[in-house]
Amino acid sequence: MVQGPLESTTCRDVILPALRAAGWTEDQIVEQYPLQNRDSEHAMRQAKGRPRVADYVLEVDGVPVAVVEAKRGYRSAADGMGQAIDYAVRLDVPFAFASNGGDVLLHDRNAGTETRVASFPGPDEMWAAYAAGRGLGTRGEVASRVPCNRVLRSHGGREVKVPRYYQRTAINRTIGAIGAGRTRVLLLMATGTGKTFTALQLVHKLREASRRLDEGRTYRVLYLADRDLLVSTPMADFVAAFGREPVARLSKHSTSQSRDLYFATYQGLDGESAELGEGETPPSVFESLPRDFFSLVVVDECHRGSASSGSRWRGILDRFDAAVQVGLTATPKRDTNVDTYEYFGDPVYEYSLAQGIEDGYLAPYRVRRVILDVDAFGWEAEPGRLDVDGREIPEGIYATPDFERRLSLPDRTAAMADHLVGLLREHPGDRAVAFCVSAQHAYEMKAALLAADPDKTRNDPEWAVRIVGNEPDRARFLQAFTDPETDSPQVATTARLLSTGVDIEDLRFVVLCRPVGSMVEFKQIVGRGTRLYPPKGKQYFEVVDYVGASAKFRDPEFDGPLPAPRTELVVDGETFVTDEAEDPLGPVEQVGFLRVEEPDPEFRREAGGDLGGDGDGAGDDAGPSAAPVRILTVQGEAVRLLGERLQLIDPGTGRLTTLEYRAFVRDRVRSLFPSADDLRVAWKQAEARRELAAELDRRGVDVDLLAEHVRLTDADAFDVLSAVAWDLEPQTRRERAERVRIAHGEEIERLGAVAREVIDVLLDRYAQEGIGEVTLAALHVRPLSERGTVVELAEAFGGGPSIRSWVDDLQQWLYEDDKAS
Repeated sequence: MVQGPLESTTCRDVILPALRAAGWTEDQIVEQYPLQNRDSEHAMRQAKGRPRVADYVLEVDGVPVAVVEAKRGYRSAADGMGQAIDYAVRLDVPFAFASNGGDVLLHDRNAGTETRVASFPGPDEMWAAYAAGRGLGTRGEVASRVPCNRVLRSHGGREVKVPRYYQRTAINRTIGAIGAGRTRVLLLMATGTGKTFTALQLVHKLREASRRLDEGRTYRVLYLADRDLLVSTPMADFVAAFGREPVARLSKHSTSQSRDLYFATYQGLDGESAELGEGETPPSVFESLPRDFFSLVVVDECHRGSASSGSRWRGILDRFDAAVQVGLTATPKRDTNVDTYEYFGDPVYEYSLAQGIEDGYLAPYRVRRVILDVDAFGWEAEPGRLDVDGREIPEGIYATPDFERRLSLPDRTAAMADHLVGLLREHPGDRAVAFCVSAQHAYEMKAALLAADPDKTRNDPEWAVRIVGNEPDRARFLQAFTDPETDSPQVATTARLLSTGVDIEDLRFVVLCRPVGSMVEFKQIVGRGTRLYPPKGKQYFEVVDYVGASAKFRDPEFDGPLPAPRTELVVDGETFVTDEAEDPLGPVEQVGFLRVEEPDPEFRREAGGDLGGDGDGAGDDAGPSAAPVRILTVQGEAVRLLGERLQLIDPGTGRLTTLEYRAFVRDRVRSLFPSADDLRVAWKQAEARRELAAELDRRGVDVDLLAEHVRLTDADAFDVLSAVAWDLEPQTRRERAERVRIAHGEEIERLGAVAREVIDVLLDRYAQEGIGEVTLAALHVRPLSERGTVVELAEAFGGGPSIRSWVDDLQQWLYEDDKAS
């Protein structure tokens, strides 16, 4: 095998001295710069244990300007250039270097050249090229080199909260655009990727630059949004970072002009909430302020109507058009938000949901598609059928888009609730948000959930609550629901209020009880679950779809084109085969088999109050001038669950696989082992078992998830895999433990009393938890730790080697073939 110095040796002995010789100081050379979250199980699985980490990133006053990748001395420097360029693109830096300690290669992204250089350029030379390539100008240079705000802390206050690599890139791109003269700038960042924190650091840098350059001028900022939640939460973060003194809420009740950082809703500035007499014009707070009052306007969720030329609220942006205006959105360009892009221009930076999941900063998702018979086949009203109030129901077939809009089926809502409660029993402590058709439907869903688990409701009558605009206790419920350190409420039902602007870090289930026609809203709803929350073990979230809205995952506008594999679905013993383009679990046009979706009305742009907010009744999806919709109610209809399907992100494509999970696992297990006997041989050996578990994990097979999916949570992982891959009859762990006691009873009986007790405890622990408990580590914990020290327990077997041999034998005996026992 070819030997040579390690990369770390090349870094320490050659590259670092060369960088120092070029004038780079210790604080400008950042070693092992992360471009991936190493705490994310999904990201590490995709990276096969080798996360994206740049050997060196060179910074000037905290601004990355170059990436340096090292290779071992016997390798070519060119071998590291591809990786260096990839990292340079992600960090948006102009220079990528690769070196093996002898040669130094430079890829200049500004010039589009790649050359061999004798030495590294110095900080001044690189900064000059960086600034020139972006056309920063004086203000852009000064703002870029302002250090980030370091007041905010994370991990319980133990660490300074610093921007992630993509947040730095977004900040630097925005400053670059402003420095080059743009006055309207758009940032496109997926929900959960930290738009508010990015905006906070941007404000800090621009504000500090103004203090240095604009003596005597106050740099005022307006943070603007359409919902109170989108204002109050960022405002609290800004207070934590900048102190309370410069921060103020701006509304008709508070018009102070002595602060620097203002927060407001459109409604508050436009005076919509004022009590007006007949014929009176609402007072406009923004018109009382000078046109040049603000230097910067940050527009959160800017796709929600403000940029439309016909919008009343466009007048606010026009009033302060002397200010730089930065729009924040998570929504790519489409017909419904084209005004936003025409106003702000194309995004200067984009960071998508797929990128966030790949990098490990967002939780991956899986989709559980649940089919109820009335959604699959529709509900038919025969001539003369009356509702519960004696009103005649127009004859015809009613389908998913009609339910809870034209026709209410309480038994359907109850069926959803029963199924969801079953999921929650398997995931105690995990939170869920159920998105319902209306505020009334949200109430009925809450009531159905409480009724579905009466024991839980007796102990905690608020484990399921409704959070909508007209709920008197919504503020209290919301505060408790968004606190990850509490466990109640566990479920919130809503219509639209929680679809945006609410951080629920420990949210596990996003539940779709209504169709979602708007891709904008669909992405926002899915985004509620994307936060990782390691303290509760949240590494993924699940979309539970009762209505077919998850078909939007296959829309190219969600996150790029998706594959369209063949799918089989079994309903009552009959198999339906379809292409994904015409998925029977997705939308179809005709009434009949599995008609599940139609477009919802888009967000209301002109109505007062929260845009698209939850209304009082069933008609709150309609526009402000729509007539009330009469809803007919039918009770006593038996609603059955026909089936469900689980979809996951395929590690090979990074896309949502539409294969049934059994088939997904079967193919991957069989690709590793021709038969169950081959799997058994590997599984009996502890080291081979660990390697196999790691390999299955890399291939996207989560054995715990599989056991849950096939309802074998009390079986050994070997039995779960064998049952799915080869249709073998599984045994429970307790059955395996008892077989060992019977088949090897004579050997065990020859041991002394203490040793027999150890064996008995190990088998009991296996039956309860699994093979991971059959180790010497069990000697250190109760109850065995109370029976004696590790040395004393080992002596009961005749010493350390003997007890190790017994533990190895136990692990082998547990996986003996039936014929061998």
